Amino acid sequence: FDANYTYSTDKDTDSNERSATSVTATVAGLDPATGQYVINPGFDWGLSERDVEHRFLVSGIVELPLNFKLGGVFVWRDGTPWTGLDPDDDVQNYPGFNGPDPRAVINGSLVPRNSFRNDDFTRFDLRASYMIPFSGRYQIDIFAEVFNLFDDNTFYVASGQAQPYDEDGVTNSEFGVPDILVSTPRQFQLGARFSF
Repeated sequence: FDANYTYSTDKDTDSNERSATSVTATVAGLDPATGQYVINPGFDWGLSERDVEHRFLVSGIVELPLNFKLGGVFVWRDGTPWTGLDPDDDVQNYPGFNGPDPRAVINGSLVPRNSFRNDDFTRFDLRASYMIPFSGRYQIDIFAEVFNLFDDNTFYVASGQAQPYDEDGVTNSEFGVPDILVSTPRQFQLGARFSF
């Protein structure tokens, strides 16, 4: 039996490390005297898209009579953060092409980057096995596994539901409604292993 809990915080200015052209030194507005963008490297500093504040894991295996074994793994963790977005890609505080997505203004204030959080994630995997011994050190293990036993579905908020209003300023009634399935549906697996 094993159990562990992890508390962590992950912050950055741009979580898309795969983009070679992404602008990470975000502009903080236009300088009226020069007409040039004012660069502020800390403008988008905040929780990263990978941040998981709380994570809890329990695993164990029990040996049963007649060469049977039963094991399982349970995982629970916080959902990852997401940002309220402005539907207009050409707002003043953002450079546009290849820049970060523009943050929305809600109740007169620019929302902090990744200030909302997706639903929690849970998963329970189970494995049952039966060992058939042979002479000496040989054996065959027959096993059955089920992943996501309770078929828990976890949805995250996508870009359309991350916009509190449309380009005309009309309130989006689906703002914050999770709509992208990120968990794997229940799966079964049968197998055998020969050890020698």
